[in-house]
Amino acid sequence: MSKPIQHLQIHKLEDMNMYRDLGPDFDPKQPRMPNFTIHVAPKDSTIYDDQGNPTKNKSQWGHTYLTVQGLNPATSKYEKISIGLSSGEDWGSIKDNLSFNDHIRYQDASTLTITSNSAQFFQDLTNLFNIINNYKLSKTSPTNYNPFSLTGEKTCGKFIQKIIQDAGIKGVNIPFWPNSAYKNLQNLADDYKTPLVIDLNGNGVQTLADSFGVSFDFDGKGTQSQTGWVHPDDGLLVWDKNKDGLINHGEELFGDNSVLNNHTKAKDGFSALAELDSNSDNAIDKIDSLWSELKVWQDKNSDGISQVHELNTLDNLGIQSIELKKKETNYFDDNGNFHKLMTKVNWSNGTQTDMTDVLFHQQNVPTSTVSLQQTLNQMIDTIAGFTKPNHGTMALTPQLYTENLSTASLASHYLGCA
Repeated sequence: MSKPIQHLQIHKLEDMNMYRDLGPDFDPKQPRMPNFTIHVAPKDSTIYDDQGNPTKNKSQWGHTYLTVQGLNPATSKYEKISIGLSSGEDWGSIKDNLSFNDHIRYQDASTLTITSNSAQFFQDLTNLFNIINNYKLSKTSPTNYNPFSLTGEKTCGKFIQKIIQDAGIKGVNIPFWPNSAYKNLQNLADDYKTPLVIDLNGNGVQTLADSFGVSFDFDGKGTQSQTGWVHPDDGLLVWDKNKDGLINHGEELFGDNSVLNNHTKAKDGFSALAELDSNSDNAIDKIDSLWSELKVWQDKNSDGISQVHELNTLDNLGIQSIELKKKETNYFDDNGNFHKLMTKVNWSNGTQTDMTDVLFHQQNVPTSTVSLQQTLNQMIDTIAGFTKPNHGTMALTPQLYTENLSTASLASHYLGCA
């Protein structure tokens, strides 16, 4: 039995996400405002031929691919292009692993469309176009496709995640496997916060859903967000920087709110922890100067507030070292938290457990207070504010857009989603 088709949209404002369910009958091929869209065809989806006719063939593993719609800097035209990674006809080479017609061959795919009016978003779209254009021109070679890859490195999901990361886009998390992407479609571009979590009892890193009710101040601005959280059997790696005996905010965790030596934010928990590797041996152990200051916070009552008895040194717990060599895992657990990177913790009794850079899902803020008219006004103001190209750099302009799709049409497609 085929899975229901979903068409979802997230419009990203500066401090919130606006969510829309476009309905199963929505046509993702229609012209729309600038966007990029993640398409997910789960296992056993119908495969169409190159003319768009359904075949008797079903997708054995499912498929994840990407479309980008906007001003293509290579052509100066408003257009949509797609890209995906599959086996092609020759499993033994990469010569036909790239596919640029997945929008025809996987017409029943579910979609998550991301839109925004920010200048950064339009730069992100330009970056995506440039990356895909380079693949089309064979300036960039893809990896070989292998759905049996135990690490997920050669899957279609990994390929799309890499394109998004190479474009500099943050906050979009694609699982390796299409069925997982389908199951978590509505959460692929949600807000997440990333600390390092240590498996303390040998059964893997466990988490709690954001609906459990835990809140924490990740940003250090005095505002707590309701969040996914660590299971009480496991612990957060922490550093009490101000030595007040408490873990006050996200900068005392190891994650994307950690401040690096160059005064920028870390991209993940491992890049923050790596700065404490004082002897550069790719591990954190007693030889490193700040070893004694590191602790594990086991939030046994799951209240998001550290108590003295919940904080233990690594030595007291029997941790011998933490490896810094990491691998991508890229999967959602059953509580909606994304396990992105993993390494090993070595214990004094000779055992190993996992330490994972977990992206805790942040509970979505209701958007009902934002009217569609407010959104329309902001869209029009943003489009009207574009400047013409300068110094050979392509920028979005009102002229270029109205040549292909009027501002009113862009707005009506977003607000009406016909």
